[in-house]
Amino acid sequence: MVKKQSGKSKKVLFIDEYNSFNDGEMARVLSVATALRVYQPDIDISILSSSPTLDAPRYQKSDITVIKRPWHRDGSIKADFIYFAVIATFMLLWYSLLRMFGKRGKLHQYDLHIHLTGDVINDRGLPPLIYHLYHLFFALLSGKKTVICAESLGPFNSKVTGFITRLILCRLDLITIRELFTVKHLNKIGLSCSNVVLTGDPAFLLEPTPMSFPKKTDDIIIGITGNPDVIPYLAGCVSNGYTTRYYEYAQLFAGAIDNFIDCHKSVTVLLIAHVFRPDSDDIKMHEAIYSKIMHKDKVQLLREYYTADEVKGVIASCDLFVGSRMHATIAAVSTGVPTVAVGHAHKFQGVLGDLLGPESLIDIRGNNCNMLGSKLQSAMNYAWDNRQAITKRLNECLDDKKKQSLLNGAYLINLLNTRP
Repeated sequence: MVKKQSGKSKKVLFIDEYNSFNDGEMARVLSVATALRVYQPDIDISILSSSPTLDAPRYQKSDITVIKRPWHRDGSIKADFIYFAVIATFMLLWYSLLRMFGKRGKLHQYDLHIHLTGDVINDRGLPPLIYHLYHLFFALLSGKKTVICAESLGPFNSKVTGFITRLILCRLDLITIRELFTVKHLNKIGLSCSNVVLTGDPAFLLEPTPMSFPKKTDDIIIGITGNPDVIPYLAGCVSNGYTTRYYEYAQLFAGAIDNFIDCHKSVTVLLIAHVFRPDSDDIKMHEAIYSKIMHKDKVQLLREYYTADEVKGVIASCDLFVGSRMHATIAAVSTGVPTVAVGHAHKFQGVLGDLLGPESLIDIRGNNCNMLGSKLQSAMNYAWDNRQAITKRLNECLDDKKKQSLLNGAYLINLLNTRP
């Protein structure tokens, strides 16, 4: 049962950074906003951004206010890490003073702080971990309710990263998680699960904006989304060099596309970008894939900066989808499109495992490109040959997935309307 609001409208803030040119991050923000407004329509929602002039127009139609991240520095994650270390030391020394000061600061005006970044709290590196944890650190200093929402956490194989993570997470009011692997990772670092609840990834709730593309009437539309971020997980990447693996990864997609076209002839392939950031650019990755495709006349390289709902509309128009981006694949399965997921983390198995069988869910870790190329071609053929059964299963499961996703809104509103 959801507790009803009393008094004035509540204000929530999405902390960390939500770049609208990452459609996965944008999809999660829009979907949690939807879940909150189901239970409390007049809620006031804001997000932090290091690029508010770019993000504000893209979030405007969703009535989400974009504000500049108050502690942002332009620079690398390592520079932010050093910056945070200096600031954090000062803040710990003057903790009580800062608590009083915080009541006049930007964070204190919000009733609830929500951390919603997906899968960044793990031990892939100490500087990136600290970079993301310090958003939670500043929120906790404000004295207001602070939560992690629908994330995949871990793994934590290092005692140092485990200790630092536990230090912050045990002080949160609520942690909702989107898959059960996270429970194992939290247990490993000794974190009590009394404030941890299982929900679902909110992006299942996102409504697509209908989109269409010119094609022949009988063409099969295949959507492809690559991901340069998975390349370090390929076997041999370090020894053979990142650049070599980058183009080998492009070749495995190009080979699978050409193979499918050779088998089915009447095919239109859409290379659909999901992230447009300089440090992780799908369009650049797709240019590499396109350069190696033999049947270029069958391929459209989409360069538009679609919003999350628009790109979901593009993906929904496909007859088959192959994706290496988590929320690109969620966009596909949540619209009933037969899907092949090429993943690199436990979040793929945890969120999509009950929707996609082992034939359609490929773990990139530890595989070289030759192995992956063969698996990808087999998975695409399997998904197409069994497309009707797959679509039927996806549509049958969608209501339950949406109910799980909507739980995030219920838990957050209950916490928001509970007296301290």
